Amino acid sequence: MSDGDALPEGLYESLLTRRLQELLDQRTGVQHIMNNVDEGDQPHVLARHVAASLQRALAAEKDADRRLALVNHLLSEMGDNSDEVLGRSSQLFFLHRPPGPGMDYVLPERGA
Repeated sequence: MSDGDALPEGLYESLLTRRLQELLDQRTGVQHIMNNVDEGDQPHVLARHVAASLQRALAAEKDADRRLALVNHLLSEMGDNSDEVLGRSSQLFFLHRPPGPGMDYVLPERGA
């Protein structure tokens, strides 16, 4: 595997992390250009980075209870207990008024 396989030439918008810095340090024969993240873009850029990292960690965790505990722990650390996930990761699928007299209600199909 050449050093270019892990980090091929191209255009990036990757947050500078310890891992990215290691990959850049290993690359030879190329130059890189770094730009500071605009202060107004920081919430989005940092959240995107954390979301990707969290998704990898949750995908690697096979125990559903431990995944849920991790998510709730992170939310708690951020002081956001109102968004704590309850139960076994249920999602609100549909909200509707009760059907009127003589009317049937058909649950919409859920997309795959």
